[in-house]
Amino acid sequence: MRDPDPSVYVWAWALVFGVVGGHPDVASSYNNLGLAFLGRGEYDNAIAYHEKAVGIWMETLGPEHPRIATAYHGTGTAYDKKGIYGRAIINYEEALAIWLKTLGPNHPDVATCYNNLGLAHDNKDEPEKAIAFYEKSLAIRLKTLGDDHPDVAITYNNLGASHIRKKEFDQAIGYFQKDLAIMLKARGAEHLSVATSHHDIGTVYAAKGDKEAAMTSLLKAKAIREKKLGLKLSLIHI
Repeated sequence: MRDPDPSVYVWAWALVFGVVGGHPDVASSYNNLGLAFLGRGEYDNAIAYHEKAVGIWMETLGPEHPRIATAYHGTGTAYDKKGIYGRAIINYEEALAIWLKTLGPNHPDVATCYNNLGLAHDNKDEPEKAIAFYEKSLAIRLKTLGDDHPDVAITYNNLGASHIRKKEFDQAIGYFQKDLAIMLKARGAEHLSVATSHHDIGTVYAAKGDKEAAMTSLLKAKAIREKKLGLKLSLIHI
């Protein structure tokens, strides 16, 4: 059996030696345990602890407290990782409704929730719905973080992926190029995230049948990954 993550011990002891019963701080410990198990890939445990947190916070803080949204969001992420996308969407929507009411429409947590709703709909092969949520996330991130923030690049990349699902390759390339421009500025030309951007662009060009453009981008990705990882890679492994 694996040794538990140290953070699991910390929050478990907080439950034992801290306050007991239906106290908000107990719910905080449950929620933190959920996050720890989520990080370890133990999604059923994560869901169980997040749901315990929701139950206590509902009784003690009321149904519209931002802490409850945090637990719903964690539950949604766990269901998304399990491939149960419908349940993920339900929990993300619960979190979103609370955050919109308590934090306002331009808060970073709202942007993150829109983005994750987009991912869940993408995973359900619903690219139109995914794009709508990504665009909402992008608008907030542009407004609050600026044009050159890596989180903006991530949203551009997600939009590109959704347009690939729709076989709208030119739109996908446009978004991936925006992603690349930000990552070059934020991370530098030899960062692995830049390699990913080059790879994504090359993949779309290949899907379009533009072999020359595809090879140019894929070779850039290959060169960065070989240098950073110390490996010799073939094009099919980049």
